[in-house]
Amino acid sequence: MPAGETLAPRAGPENLAILRHAPTEWNALGRLQGLTDTCLSPEGEAAARSWRLPAPADGWQRIASPLRRARRTAELVQPSAAVTVESALREMSFGVWEGRTLVEYCAGELEAVSQGLDEIKLDELIARLEAQSPEVE
Repeated sequence: MPAGETLAPRAGPENLAILRHAPTEWNALGRLQGLTDTCLSPEGEAAARSWRLPAPADGWQRIASPLRRARRTAELVQPSAAVTVESALREMSFGVWEGRTLVEYCAGELEAVSQGLDEIKLDELIARLEAQSPEVE
């Protein structure tokens, strides 16, 4: 931007609340979902039905990712409201790791080390992985 020029104000929401989708079967299994379009689990459906947005958020516009788990959560949260789907809110891709667990990911990292990545000390790698995921044992 040239010196002295300012950004024009943009119209947009003054308030924002972010709500993560309710649980899925893959959440229960610890699987990375990313772009995989998983549904809410029965427990997730029940949980989302029991959630209620507090005032004043209960009157705000609802915008959701196009993925079913996000859309369905937004539809079920009380009070009921219309949901606008916004593709820009789509989740990130985990690539080849999508559908796998963090434990599987960590096992792959350790295997890569054993195949010749000598510059990384195994103890340091394990400590880094454990710091990122307390589930790794």
